[in-house]
Amino acid sequence: MLDLSKERLAELATKAIHDEQAFEELYNYFFPKVYYYILQRVNNKAIAEDLVSNIFLKALRNLTSLKNSRDFQGWLFSIARNALIDHYRKAGRKKEEASEAVSDDKTILYETPEDQLLIKEHNNQIYQALDTLSPEQSEVVILRFMHELKLKEIAKVIDKSEGAVKGLLYRALKKLSIHFQDREVQK
Repeated sequence: MLDLSKERLAELATKAIHDEQAFEELYNYFFPKVYYYILQRVNNKAIAEDLVSNIFLKALRNLTSLKNSRDFQGWLFSIARNALIDHYRKAGRKKEEASEAVSDDKTILYETPEDQLLIKEHNNQIYQALDTLSPEQSEVVILRFMHELKLKEIAKVIDKSEGAVKGLLYRALKKLSIHFQDREVQK
């Protein structure tokens, strides 16, 4: 995946209003991030693909409402989060547990079956640890460390103050630390 600077992303977000190619570049950059964010929560490839298609379509249609092009990533994840909320509201159910289907969908190639097994086990441990957190704590951890959003961006995405996000992240990391310490003691 190509790595774009914050300046380039802001430039593309500004151009994308009138330039299809600029939006396509944003789409190619953010698709994997948004897709895995959604897939981790719905645990269904077809639903994730539909939701992500709708998310990018909504982003394209509403680009003019983006006040600051530097906020594109946070704005896009806000759209994604709202799409999830709408999906669960319509489905009338809560988030399914993460399963092997999530880790099986990754397109990373490993050299040996042993490597694949180790990565799969590692991913399962991470998902089990995330399941010990509240949904808000889990979301903050995923947005911060898997999607590398800043606290300010996360605050916008989940519609909380930056201080509340810091508190959620602190409590989540403390709980994860205890979880992994307990696992070490049990070994």
